[in-house]
Amino acid sequence: PEAEVVWYRGTLLLETDNRMYREVVGTRHSLVLHHVREEEFTSYRCQATNSLGSGSATVTISGKPIAPNVERRIEELGGGSYRISWITDSYASIEQYRLLYRKSPNESNPTHSYAWTSVVIPGPQHTVQESYKNKASFILTQLEEEVEYQVQVQAKNAFGWGKVSEQFNFQTSSAET
Repeated sequence: PEAEVVWYRGTLLLETDNRMYREVVGTRHSLVLHHVREEEFTSYRCQATNSLGSGSATVTISGKPIAPNVERRIEELGGGSYRISWITDSYASIEQYRLLYRKSPNESNPTHSYAWTSVVIPGPQHTVQESYKNKASFILTQLEEEVEYQVQVQAKNAFGWGKVSEQFNFQTSSAET
């Protein structure tokens, strides 16, 4: 049976305007927001009801940055230094990053877990912003030779800390001869 679908913004029934509209294609119901503004950072709930019952789904729009995407190419600079680069989408300027790194567990001792080292990186000095895309990099120094490292990055803007990136692993090389 066909469902009656209503949308809520927070707890209030949603009234659409010229920047927001409902779209229905077959049985798929969508809410489209154009040019999202800060006051629209909240939860939106879609509730569907028919003779068989009801169901709902909620999505939250926040101004927090999305989890950074660490670039697969790590630049070796020599002397145990490596440049790690990433891209983050963010509505607001990035205030700072948190870069976490550690040695990966190895075959000889797979249950041993190394502690994460946390580096706080000021956003403005390390970020090139193009629209909502924020490209950043940081140089890790004094890394050991021929060791696999794990890296994660997190970004913060005026709305708070975003989610942590997926873990990225890379291998350091041996010293130049």
